[in-house]
This record gives sequence, structure tokens and C-alpha cells, in this order.
Amino acid sequence: MTTPSGGKSSGGNVGTGGDDTPSSGGNSTSGEGGADDPGVDPGPGGSGGADSMGTGGMNAAGETDPGSAGAGGAGDEEPPEEPQGGAGGAGDEEPPEEPQGGAGGASEPDPEPDEPKGLVVHYAFDEGSGTTSEDKAGNFDDATLSGATWGAGRGGTSAVQLSADQAHVVLPTEIFETARKATIAVWVNASSLPGWSRIFDFNSAAGFLYLATDTGDNEGARFSIYTGDPLTESVLRTRAPFPIDVWKHVAITIDGEKHTMFVDGYPVHTIDTLRHPAELEPTLNGWLGKSTFDVDPFFKGLMDDFRVYDVVLSQSEIADLAWPDEDYTYLRMDETSGDTAADSSDRGFDGTLVGGPMFIADGHLGGALELAGGYVELDPEVVASCDDLTIALWAKIKTPQNWVRFFDLFGRWQGDGGDPPGNWIFFTPTADFGGVQHLHFAIFKGSDALVNAPYPEGTDLTEWHHYAVTLSGTTARLYFDGVQLAVNESMAFKPSDMELGPDAAAWLGKSTFPDPNLDGVLDDVRISCRAFTAGEIKQLATP
Repeated sequence: MTTPSGGKSSGGNVGTGGDDTPSSGGNSTSGEGGADDPGVDPGPGGSGGADSMGTGGMNAAGETDPGSAGAGGAGDEEPPEEPQGGAGGAGDEEPPEEPQGGAGGASEPDPEPDEPKGLVVHYAFDEGSGTTSEDKAGNFDDATLSGATWGAGRGGTSAVQLSADQAHVVLPTEIFETARKATIAVWVNASSLPGWSRIFDFNSAAGFLYLATDTGDNEGARFSIYTGDPLTESVLRTRAPFPIDVWKHVAITIDGEKHTMFVDGYPVHTIDTLRHPAELEPTLNGWLGKSTFDVDPFFKGLMDDFRVYDVVLSQSEIADLAWPDEDYTYLRMDETSGDTAADSSDRGFDGTLVGGPMFIADGHLGGALELAGGYVELDPEVVASCDDLTIALWAKIKTPQNWVRFFDLFGRWQGDGGDPPGNWIFFTPTADFGGVQHLHFAIFKGSDALVNAPYPEGTDLTEWHHYAVTLSGTTARLYFDGVQLAVNESMAFKPSDMELGPDAAAWLGKSTFPDPNLDGVLDDVRISCRAFTAGEIKQLATP
């Protein structure tokens, strides 16, 4: 298979455009192996009833009416109320918990088709006008906008706007016919998160497949394939709600044995299951923004770049689809050689390796960078123009020496012009206070604005951990392995207050002062002029 052209890539081979199919990659299972989903009752927005779905008639938008019973009950029955119906159970029973990762059922996987298509369907929503959107893969009819309009998409393109009452997009049926293995991906920008509203939803006589934005339990979006038996329902969660008015990329891979959920290219949840989308064919309806169940609210916000593949994309390929534009600098550290750590974003802040760092294959997520006594030099503008800030990364510290740096920005010394005080910013995992190492972030401009905290008892910094700091206005927060350790709501300075002198510089692994360089390994470094939410940090810290 050939690689689609016109896309952005940093070592991967999946672009964001073009009609060719990508090469198939192995599925990453770096997320949580085995589901621990609490068996949340999906209500009518989840899997309703084990009976087959009635086909009904066609409405004006070309949609098949599944009948007033919602999930296929015969006659005039109404869909169950939200607390009932669960994942297909009868009456008031809730679905059982998933003690074995979303049980896959006793049946063996179906045989695969002889030759997968690769990219099965791709709605880029780049038309910007009209009531249809073309399938860029060339396999299916146009998608039809029903009450939907056009809005601003990513990177200066258009997106479909779902803000009007009952606005949605009607998709062709039977797009999962060859999808015994699959990747489903979409960009979402939610303006609100009404419970059980759908990002996408497909139904058939066999069951349904959907992604709901939120279920009110703080575990975020919920993906499900349901085929009539709650014991074999496949459920994935994003682990945290989406932030409002922020573009987020969501992808699900299905490889015949496992399902994995990715957010912004990072695997946040993996379960063992044999469910696959082709089991639902022939589908009766497919929608963006609309649920099978009339009681569920419609999605509110923007959607862009909806794709379905009948192959499993690799984590690197999914990260290419999740290209963050200018939302954050992303140093994936997946190179295999050279002296540049590429910024997989449109911000363009590549890092230069100095003093012997080496790319290694065995990182937390794909490859990583072993500093080996060296450091990474960055343009200080990577943060110097930021009012708000996020620095988030995975690190394995081989030698936890005091005051080593994850990140350091040197602005200038006191005598370099400008106002009298010198200024700098640093983020260290090993600040020494009374012989106890702390996670510590500080901005200095004549005086310190800082936040710090000791680690939980028993922490071993020589293991892989996730570290993050966010700054929103005057509030700074420190996170360790996705958990907030400390907050300071009275930060007097922000990065844009820094004055950059002639020797201004920024580094990963090196200090402005004669502190030791960081002896360790860095991976998945994200630096943003936006304060990530606690939920976003939680997702990036998924083990």
C-alpha cells in the first residue's frame, strides 16, 4: 500500500490528506492493559436492549428510522430512560462490570478479507460551503449536512459546525464492511459536553457502535461496540472529559484482539476484546453528532477530518494524524539518529542535541532521548512569549542529583540592560529542601514566584514517571504521574515577563547555574502557551 500524500509527519507515514492508503502499522498497547472501566450504565445513549433493531422508513435526510423504540424494540415502545437499559440488560438491570477488559466472547475472530482498502472513508470537511462533503478516499457517497453549517477548522481550513438544534451529519452505511481490523479517527472541538451526546453513532439489527462525549462520571468520552450481549460489550474511555473550545484528536484502533483509545496521539486505554465493527454490517444509519436514541442530546461544537481505516495504524501514524498545529511544541523523541529533536507541530521549535545525547528505541512511548551527560538546546521563544504555560514530559532519571533541570530558560543577568533584576525560569525534579527532594517550578525576576512539593512516600525517580507544570493566569500547578501535588494561586510573574538579553537560551537537561546536567532519559515532551486541564495531564500520564 502507498502512503497518502499532503499530510504532516515526524517520522510517521500517515498524512492528513490524499487518497492513497497508508501502510499498516502495529497497534500500540501502551495504554492501560486490561479494562478497569467500572461498568458505567450507558443508559439510552449506551447500548439499549438486546432485541434486534427495526428498520423503519426513510426520512428527508436519507436516514433510516430505526423505529420509535430507539434500539430496535418493536411497536411503539419508547427508549428506556437514562438510568435504565444499561449496556443491553433488560428492565432496570445495570450492565455487569468488566473484570476481564471488556470480555471478547467465546467466538473466534472472523477471517480477514483478502486485501484491505487501507483508508476506507475520509471526510475532510474542507468544502466550506454547501450541504455535502466528499469522501476523499473515493469509496463512498458524500456525507450530508443536516441542519449543520460550516465553521473554522484547524490550520485555516473549514470544519463542520454542529450548533443548531438537532444539527448532525448523515454518513453512508456499510463503511465497516471490511473492518474486522480498524482505525477510527476524528478531530473534535466541543463547545459543551451534554451527557451522552454523540461524536459518532452507527446502528444495525446486530447492535451499535458509538463514541459519546461524556457520561457524567468524570471518565470522559465513551466508545462502545455492542452486539446484543452486555458481557461482550467493548468499552473504552478517554479517562477525562474533553476541555471546552479546544481541538482534540481521538482515535480508536481495533486489531482483532485488543481495542485502544488514543487522545492527541497518546494511548489512554486498552482492553482485550474480539469485537469488531464489521459485526454490525449491514448498518442502517451512521451519523456524526446524533445518537441512535432520541432522548440523547445532539453534539455541540465542531468536527473535522473523520476517517475510517480497515487496517490498524501504529501509534506513530496516529500521532501524525493528531498533529497539534500551534497548540503545543511536541518533541516525540522518536528519531533514530542525528542531532535534532524534531518539533512535531507547526510551532517549529526543533531541539539541538549538544554534548552527546543519543536516541534510543526503548522509551516510554516508542523511542526516547538518553541525555548521557548532554542536553537539548531550544529557542527561548518556545516559552518567552507565553502568558500561560504547560510543560509536560516523561522522564526516567538515572542519577537523581540535586537541582538538575528538566527545563531551564535564561533571560539575562542583572547587568545586561533592561530593568535591574536578572530573570530566568526553571523546572527541576530534584530541588533540595532540608535534604528532601521536591518537584519545583520557579520564575525569577528580582524575586521568585514558585511552586513546589515533595514526592509521595516511596517514590523511585529512577523509574519512568510523568511530570508536568501548568500556569494559568496567576495559578501554577504541579503534577506527578497525573496527580496534582501542589498549587500556588499567587504567581507574580509569567513567562512573557522575561527580558531576553544577548545570551538568552533555553535547554532541556541543563541549568543556567553550575548545577549538574540531568542524567536520564526524556520522552514525549510537550510545551504549550496554553494551560492544559487536569484531565489532559491525567491522560498524558496514563502508564
